[in-house]
Amino acid sequence: MLMLKNNKRGVSIVVSYVLLIVLSLSVAAWVFGWLKSNVNLIDSQECPEDVVVQISNINYDSATDLLNLTIVNKGLFDIYGYRVRVGTDPNLDFGVYTLDWVGHNISVQGAYGVEGINCSTYNVSKDGSTEVLSDDLTIVEVQPYIKQDGIYVFCKRIATERV
Repeated sequence: MLMLKNNKRGVSIVVSYVLLIVLSLSVAAWVFGWLKSNVNLIDSQECPEDVVVQISNINYDSATDLLNLTIVNKGLFDIYGYRVRVGTDPNLDFGVYTLDWVGHNISVQGAYGVEGINCSTYNVSKDGSTEVLSDDLTIVEVQPYIKQDGIYVFCKRIATERV
């Protein structure tokens, strides 16, 4: 008789764990259903595939740290602006430091020259501190963006040139 009492206690612990798991899963399913019906997800806007910019002329003078770019819109849509990023590490294939966020409007088949971006005095904020680009540039990136329904949408296609 003493063995039966010990076995019953073991069964009640297993039943309590099963009930706890079932209760947790049912609450999770209810919360998921409620969130799915009450939260409106905003459709993410994307840049059309036919937005293409090209760096047609690049001139970097390491003595004065001046960068001159000519950016051409080769796509089917006007772009609202662009972002210029540069890199100083020859091992990286992408720009790390953002030099220009605003850019300019470029119509279809239009070009815009960016004259005299001074890289040596451009301050880059990292973790609250201010640093100055001290190494020579190795890569320049131009990422176009458009404006759709009052929202700026950055394009996935990025023009990249080694300096």
